[in-house]
Amino acid sequence: MFLFLLFVGAIAYFIIRHFDHAQTHHHLHGATTAGSPSADSAASDLLKMRFAKGEIDEDEFTRRMNILKDHLSVS
Repeated sequence: MFLFLLFVGAIAYFIIRHFDHAQTHHHLHGATTAGSPSADSAASDLLKMRFAKGEIDEDEFTRRMNILKDHLSVS
């Protein structure tokens, strides 16, 4: 019985994770064009999300945010 519940829980976890990833991917890669304010916002949001998930460390986050800010000031 315990193994069955563990199996059902694992299936539910992977299904939820798959749809969450698909929704995030769709949201971030919607109808934006490169260089537009919405594309820059999407890039910033993606960077914040990756930092929040622990995919990048604080130094990498700061370095990339500075690159985005420099890109905005040039445009």
